[in-house]
Amino acid sequence: MALHGALIGQDAGTAASPGYLASARGVRLHLLRLDDLPLDADPSQPDALRIEAIRQSGNASQILYAFSVSHAGRPVADGRAAVVLNTALST
Repeated sequence: MALHGALIGQDAGTAASPGYLASARGVRLHLLRLDDLPLDADPSQPDALRIEAIRQSGNASQILYAFSVSHAGRPVADGRAAVVLNTALST
């Protein structure tokens, strides 16, 4: 999601700026642990961990995403995440 926000800024002709996770809502965890999953290094394999993030809305200062994580076709986690962009870094 952070990379996507930076790419959107780049397409608009602005420099990439820091983005921060502002909130996560409606998150459902379908598994207790991720480290028990048998992972294959090849993402084309059916047991690979698949992560999807879909931009639902946004503007120059924030973006809302729906996300899902699955393994071998079974849900692992899903929900929504809000990312705040163009936030000044404190020194």
